[in-house]
Amino acid sequence: MTNESQKIPTWFWVIGIILLIWNLMGLASFFHHMTVTEETLQALPEKERALQLEILADYPLWAEIAYGLAVIAGSLAGILLLMKKKIAKQVFILSLIAVFVQMVHTLSYIPR
Repeated sequence: MTNESQKIPTWFWVIGIILLIWNLMGLASFFHHMTVTEETLQALPEKERALQLEILADYPLWAEIAYGLAVIAGSLAGILLLMKKKIAKQVFILSLIAVFVQMVHTLSYIPR
């Protein structure tokens, strides 16, 4: 009788899927950030293009690594959570730490 499986509550699945979608959107944003091309920039209005070029030029490598780690770990953690793996918690914590590291740059950035 101790081996009876407990039914997973609906809120677990709803929150897990929302977390996964959120992190997958972050992964898509990171992919776009890393693969932006000259053609993409040329399609922007001039003021926005100048701002984007300035932001991309001033984005340090350590912030890009933290950004990538945050979204990759967050997406992986979302998948692990839905698979009900205990390691999901540690991977989410790693993602959160990477977010904090990235936010150091984001919050301290002052455009020229």
